[in-house]
Amino acid sequence: MARKRMIDPGIWQSEDFAKLSTLSKLVFIGLFSNADDEGRGRANTLYLKSILFPYDEKLRAADMEKTLEEIASHMSVTFYTHDEKEYYVLESWKSFQTINKPTASKIPLPDGYRSTAVGLPPNQKREEKKETEEKKELARPSLEQIREYCAQRKNKVDAQQFYDFYESKGWMIGKARMRDWKASVRTWERRMETGKKEDKHAFAQREYTEEQRLRREAESYAELERLYGGKNK
Repeated sequence: MARKRMIDPGIWQSEDFAKLSTLSKLVFIGLFSNADDEGRGRANTLYLKSILFPYDEKLRAADMEKTLEEIASHMSVTFYTHDEKEYYVLESWKSFQTINKPTASKIPLPDGYRSTAVGLPPNQKREEKKETEEKKELARPSLEQIREYCAQRKNKVDAQQFYDFYESKGWMIGKARMRDWKASVRTWERRMETGKKEDKHAFAQREYTEEQRLRREAESYAELERLYGGKNK
């Protein structure tokens, strides 16, 4: 179990934090309250939902996924995949948490990652920020890579359609850069299966009539359009 963590009072005056929705603010606080002594944790949406909101039956895995994208677009958090498992690391961890006799993290860092420590010279901080941005740019895959990955998974994702969609968005959704294109392919794959068979990744949901289901879908699409439509540049 994670140790007790400090909430810096300055977070409530942070403009970036203020841009988050209420749910995203709670999830962000949950990320650092459950992080290990090096500021790392598991970013699997089902896992996070189970430890942060274990009694909220209305909250869906898709809601958590959207929330993590929002956090990634405004806060200093790196989300990444290692050996097909999803993790996160808080980039400013040492600036806000003082750990006595820290336990080494068992979670691997993303390739080439260098954390920002307290007291680094401004020039070095800028260099590390630039490295982080350059690394994020490397997340942009080629069409051939997408086709190869889809073939390995033997799914029905149209690689060209997937590539064209993210290419039109500049490989961003809203202001959030794609965290991991393979995870996005898997999300795309699950969405294709919605309505065809039970999604094993989803939480148990109440039964809805066809009319209710269609209305909920329309409301969800309208909300996505409101949040992300026209903000991809």
